[in-house]
Amino acid sequence: MSLIKCPDCGREIADSAPQCIHCGSLNTEICNRDKEARKFFRGVFLFSGTLGLIIYSIMFLLLILIMAIFSWQLALFSSLILFIAWWFWISAIRKTRIK
Repeated sequence: MSLIKCPDCGREIADSAPQCIHCGSLNTEICNRDKEARKFFRGVFLFSGTLGLIIYSIMFLLLILIMAIFSWQLALFSSLILFIAWWFWISAIRKTRIK
């Protein structure tokens, strides 16, 4: 940890501090690093979640086909559950858009 000068007030602050403790000025380097990390983890979240939901959907559709042989009502109910899972995932993707 080293000390740097605040661009606004000129006092020394830690280089890892997100803002100046004296004047409250933001350390833009740390803010940009945090923003990049959030973008990366959102991308990982969206990719892994989408891949998992696709695998889940394939397995669930096979189960629906097997259930359709025995009872069409059970297959209809199961396909409704699959639709709801996709609905929630799409709404989660909309909330976590990468900006």
